[in-house]
Amino acid sequence: MPHRNAPLTETGRLRLARRAVKVRRLAVNPVVGVPLPKAMPADHVHLDDMQVDAPANASGVYRVFILLLAYTGLRWGEASALKVGRVDLDVCRAHIVEAYAEDNGKLYLDTAKNHERRSVPIPRFLAEELKPHVQGRGDE
Repeated sequence: MPHRNAPLTETGRLRLARRAVKVRRLAVNPVVGVPLPKAMPADHVHLDDMQVDAPANASGVYRVFILLLAYTGLRWGEASALKVGRVDLDVCRAHIVEAYAEDNGKLYLDTAKNHERRSVPIPRFLAEELKPHVQGRGDE
């Protein structure tokens, strides 16, 4: 959060002007139509193996789930909705079809993000760790 006395950003000034009109401090918004600068995308942060292993090993029974999230890039809702029948350990792929989403504190099953199915690679070492968790289980 910015310091209280920090100068406003351009976006902050636009919001302030919009609010001033709303509370009738200004009759019109003087910055309507002023183009905003393009937002710079944030840098991606990539963890190394040790940074992934520490929380995974500390998570007990969820270790493989944490590794699945870290090494495949799956979102929590996608990984939570993943069914055994959609994990092909022979070719090291997970087929993402649906995901859990939340609405007013309630979870529900929905299509994956952007309503697109996709196939995600699973690293070989992780496929080996997943085998005991999926062998002998039904497709659901």
